Parts: sequence; structure tokens; C-alpha cells
Amino acid sequence: MILNEFYLILTNSWRKCKWVFLTLVREFIVNIYITATQLGNMARRNNNIDLGLLILRLVSGLLMLPHGINKIINGHDKIRGMLSEKGLPELLWIGVPVAEVLGPLFIILGIFSRISGLLLVAVMIFSIALTSGLGAFAFGPTGGLKGELNLLFMIIGLVLFITGPGKYVLLTSSREILQ
Repeated sequence: MILNEFYLILTNSWRKCKWVFLTLVREFIVNIYITATQLGNMARRNNNIDLGLLILRLVSGLLMLPHGINKIINGHDKIRGMLSEKGLPELLWIGVPVAEVLGPLFIILGIFSRISGLLLVAVMIFSIALTSGLGAFAFGPTGGLKGELNLLFMIIGLVLFITGPGKYVLLTSSREILQ
């Protein structure tokens, strides 16, 4: 099946190539959504996973919170400068206190954990793009990736978005997006 699709790409017109490409992309996105849904359903069935999510929320929130507090205390001029340097609106700096202060607090408490997880992913993408770009994937002097902390926080945010906060939360909601 896959060989046939590649044969179409190589031999047929651009229209057919585009159709095959879009079909592959659509299938990829559908498979990611199905996998994320299945992971979320698995997480709801197991109490150990709920305890693991609590630990993940507490540790990641407590580790991210000082970054946001430091930026509030020392100002956002550096972030504004990096945004304008890249041609982005300086108003985007507002996302930093929201995502690095309110986000971790909400994650710790288990309130709006899914939305806060997405905010964390967005801030880490911006952080990588503004500070090091593709250099984040280069190996540093200690053998790890230069942007590994950003990538770690980004993956944690993605996990919290997929799974939700678990059952150990301050407030519960019947709406899944508000968990």
C-alpha cells in the first residue's frame, strides 16, 4: 500500500501527489488524536497513574513557577527585545506571566490543567524559537541537548493536555476541557 502511494508520487501529476500527501497528513493527525484519546482513557483507569500525575503536576509546577516569578521581579524587557528582534509584536510578552506564573499555579492545584498544559507547550515553543532556534537540538558540552529543559517542560505540558490532571485535584469539573 505504501509502495503504491510512493509510486503515485513519483509517476503521476502534482494533483495526485498533493492528494496523496494530504491523505497521509490527515491519517497521521487522526492517528495522533486516537492515540491521545486512548492514552487519556488509560490514565483514568489506574490509581497509580493518578498519583503519578499528581507528582508530575507538583514537581513541574514548582519548577516552572520560579521562572515566571523571576521575570515578574526583573521585568520583561529582555523578552520584549527578543520579540521585536524577531519581528513579532511586543504584546506577546503578556503570555509569559500568564503561562509561567498562573499556568504552574493552576497545574499544581489541578485547575484548568489541560489549558495550562497547552500554554506551557506554547511558551516553550516560543522560548526555543526566540532563544536558540534549531540550536536547541544541538548537543551541549555536557552531552545533553541545549534546549532539553524547554523540551522537557513542553512534553510535560503535552502530557497534561492529553491526560488531564488525574483525580487528585483541588476542584473537579464535569467538563473535560476545564480539568
